[in-house]
Amino acid sequence: MDLVLSAVGKILELSVVPIWNNINYIFHHKRNVENLRGQLENLESRRNGVQKSIDAAIRNGEEIGDDVNLWIKKVDLIKQKAIQFLGDDDTNVNKMCFLPKKCW
Repeated sequence: MDLVLSAVGKILELSVVPIWNNINYIFHHKRNVENLRGQLENLESRRNGVQKSIDAAIRNGEEIGDDVNLWIKKVDLIKQKAIQFLGDDDTNVNKMCFLPKKCW
């Protein structure tokens, strides 16, 4: 009996979970992409605010910390990657995940 339950559990794990993940991807894809766009806008707005503060500090002869410069560089990289992802999404590249073994 334990062997049967174990086998059924393994079958469900190997068949239902991947199917559920694909269904979940389909239903939440648009919402997740829109959420990413909104978060990217928020991040860009914050970056612009920080850049204005940096520019004012430089005009006042203040030194900008390495952590601030690093943060600006990281934000720029994140923005670049997000724009690339969103561009790929618009051209349906991510739909390749529906084909077996294309996502892994």
